[in-house]
Amino acid sequence: MTGRTRVPDLSVIVPAYNEAARIEACVIELDQYLARQRFTSEIIVVSDGSQDRTAPILQRLARRIHRLRILIRPHNRGKGAAVREGLRVAKGRYAVFTDVDLATPPEELPSMLAHLKNGADLAIGSRSLPASRIPVPQPLGRRIRPCSAVAGLTS
Repeated sequence: MTGRTRVPDLSVIVPAYNEAARIEACVIELDQYLARQRFTSEIIVVSDGSQDRTAPILQRLARRIHRLRILIRPHNRGKGAAVREGLRVAKGRYAVFTDVDLATPPEELPSMLAHLKNGADLAIGSRSLPASRIPVPQPLGRRIRPCSAVAGLTS
């Protein structure tokens, strides 16, 4: 290629707020998975005003993981803003986002990409679908909605 950077097939965006304890394992797992794929990719981690060691850990990782791009935001603006910022700078033909805990493992990416390549405008993973495989369920408090929400009541 003559001075051109190849556009990656996939951008994986990871919003992070005070994730020093988990960010390294997340990035390494994503990188190792993506390195085995036939498509090109980038990982974009948005440290959204983290007050712990998330940013320095990411800076260290970026020196050895070529596909890692980091955005360090000085103030926390929330997960939605972090995802939006990652999407804004993503260069991939397709873009996905995942949380640091990788509750949806990277092995699910090919299924999602297949739907997008077949013309879907949007693909959303959900634990609520009948075909969902959930080897480690979320804690009970994350699975049960408050009674007022279930019944449609307001307080």
